[in-house]
Amino acid sequence: MPRALQHRAKKAILRRQLRKRAAKKRRREEASPEDLLHLPIQRPRHADTAETPDDDIAFTHAHHFDMDHDFDDLDGDSDDWELAAAATDLNEGEPSQALVDAAIEEDHSELQALAEYQYVAERVENHDDEVEGVTGDDEEEAADEVIVATPWQAYHGFGEDAIDPFDASESVKQPRTAHGLSDFALGWGLYCMVHGVSRKQYATQLQLFKLLGPIDKINRLPESLHTLKRHVRESIPHIDLRVAEDLPLNPKKLSSSRQVTAMMTGESPRQDLFFLNPVDFLGRIQGSQLTANMHYGLADLVDSPTEAWHSMQWAGSVRTTSGDFAFYPPLPSTNPIFPGDIVDFEFMAVYRDRRQRTRDLGMIDCTTNNVVDQAQEGDIVLVISRVLRGSLIKKIVNDHKIVIKTNPTDDDVADDEWVLSYNPTEFVPPFKVRRRRDDIGFDYAFGSKVSFPDDPLPPVPGALEVTQFGRDSLIRKFVLGQQGQVRSLPCLNFNDGFGLYRTMTKSIMGCYLQIAAMPRSEHTRQINVLPVTLGPHGASFNDVMKALAPLKALDQGITVDINGIATMLCAPIIAFTGDMPQQQDNSGCLGVAANLGCRNCRVTANKRGDLDFDILNHTRAHVEMVRLRRAMEDMQQKYRKQAFSTKHGISLERPAVQQVAPALDLIGGRPGDAAHSEFSGITKMTHQILLDAALKPDSVVAYSKVLRRMPFPPGWTRIQSPYNVLKYSLREHAQWSVLMTIISLLWLTDGDLKRPFVRAIQGVFSQAHLTRASATSTDTVKSDPPSIAHPI
Repeated sequence: MPRALQHRAKKAILRRQLRKRAAKKRRREEASPEDLLHLPIQRPRHADTAETPDDDIAFTHAHHFDMDHDFDDLDGDSDDWELAAAATDLNEGEPSQALVDAAIEEDHSELQALAEYQYVAERVENHDDEVEGVTGDDEEEAADEVIVATPWQAYHGFGEDAIDPFDASESVKQPRTAHGLSDFALGWGLYCMVHGVSRKQYATQLQLFKLLGPIDKINRLPESLHTLKRHVRESIPHIDLRVAEDLPLNPKKLSSSRQVTAMMTGESPRQDLFFLNPVDFLGRIQGSQLTANMHYGLADLVDSPTEAWHSMQWAGSVRTTSGDFAFYPPLPSTNPIFPGDIVDFEFMAVYRDRRQRTRDLGMIDCTTNNVVDQAQEGDIVLVISRVLRGSLIKKIVNDHKIVIKTNPTDDDVADDEWVLSYNPTEFVPPFKVRRRRDDIGFDYAFGSKVSFPDDPLPPVPGALEVTQFGRDSLIRKFVLGQQGQVRSLPCLNFNDGFGLYRTMTKSIMGCYLQIAAMPRSEHTRQINVLPVTLGPHGASFNDVMKALAPLKALDQGITVDINGIATMLCAPIIAFTGDMPQQQDNSGCLGVAANLGCRNCRVTANKRGDLDFDILNHTRAHVEMVRLRRAMEDMQQKYRKQAFSTKHGISLERPAVQQVAPALDLIGGRPGDAAHSEFSGITKMTHQILLDAALKPDSVVAYSKVLRRMPFPPGWTRIQSPYNVLKYSLREHAQWSVLMTIISLLWLTDGDLKRPFVRAIQGVFSQAHLTRASATSTDTVKSDPPSIAHPI
């Protein structure tokens, strides 16, 4: 819905609320003392009255002025628009229908979106402004009702953005001079630049080359190394460099002198953002010889995954396949099988529903190549999750004694309830699939009474892509190839702020890309980590991501010219990487110091030390995060948003990275950073515990000598003394974690450990405690079924 039309709808709703509040105030003033006793108590107010004034005080004299006239004076864009007038006289039970009728009179095309917006806003406003004296549980129940009432698809836009991704930036002129360098001169110049050849070495090599005789290519070489390097730099084609002008800066993050200048001039400080055009960057890579070692097409199904194209994130996506798909019968067909589709298929399995011997229902988890039983290498294999009916679930529980957790207080599963089971999955060839069931969808808010051992799993990437971009748009781009030959170049995106001169007071935001289609040994090399931009100090991360609109264009797919061939280049971001604080921001969660400071589960601050906490039953899920944010954004009062954010552990603002990858899973698309969490986190703390709490003072000295004499593997550098553990780098922590295993086996004895430490270890890790913890985890009753079950 256009923003102008949305703004006008908000005005109509606000006008109606003004009328209601004025009428309510009049009734309260005119009521007798006896009637006042029966009025609902006033709801608690926000503590900061200066920022959020009392609603009743703000509208005390609302009935003393002309409501229609004064409200229209607030904005001049409501001249003859009848939708606002129609919204003021709505009856309690028909707000949406009245808006639709008024929109029809004005010939608006966005009738459904407008009616849905009015319906949701009306429910939120009515609950907040008319129902007083309710408890927090009632508020949460009403908010959940509003969330469920709104269609999921209403909050996603299909198709491409109409805005040109390059409108927000300008290309920077980079003059290039043709010096007519030969291939030999260009190659030798690059060699000198890469390997750091000195001027003396260059002069010596040039004299040796001239001993070969009067060769034209050698005689044309410059005598100076500096001249050769300059000619090479000016001859190499430049990658398109762009600038987004006047990014606003936060004065509080700037130096004192710049803050004083901003205060004296009264102007907000601004600075330009320079970035390499990722479309041009990746287009050149796609047209180079680097593609010889890249993987294109469907994912590979292997026993021991090591590469990005072995992952479910690649296999479950539509945009990573470079146009390779399996198709629904009858063949030949242009109707592709997308991950996330609900299908009828044939299979033979132990949990067959005997009443339907030839067909069953399931969801496509991913489409892969490679080997399964009775399949040849290179054949396409579909990984399908079963959809189980309530009657079959009861049969499995009773006959097969399968561990399927049910609520002991109410374990009656309806026979017509269908639940998605990720275990076991079926490996099915495409010709076993009969058809797509487009008449079946998912109800993510239904309170199912059943869950399975592997629940919950993240949503299939293909399902999120269909929801975000639309099935027809994906078919046109990736199946029919209407925009040219399809080439997918999945990438990893790393964003993090780092300090200049080893201080975070001047931190800048770096954005880098790694091509996941390269082998892991290649894309992890420093030379293959592609810098996109370094955001200016003091700039908002949200503004930096907004300026990188070409990344979003690549995420959806954009037509480029590669070696004279029109190619639809799609470089979807399959994962964001970063340290823990940055990943919290990328997921839209609060920081680690918050009460709910984990982006993967809902553990509270007072239970983080509980080793028996059931993280599976209290996990965070993508759909649930979207529903919570949708409910928070529908709230009008700032204090209510803040309270909702604190209660559920989500940030007030949407994650900035969602602007460039809107279809990526908020939880599964932000994996943990093992280097920081394991080496700089757990390994570092283990080393500190060993020195401070475990080893005796004499044993610490002996341990330091053992580590100093310890032989290191070839290629390993020596690490610092254990007394400097706080100064260890990530590499040193990683090396120590390997060496300490050997040291503890060959040197450490019980006599080296302090007795209190030994008793504490025995108390925590006793066999009885582990047995009790295992039983507790198995028998735990689910407290939030909607977020862990996947009913149909």
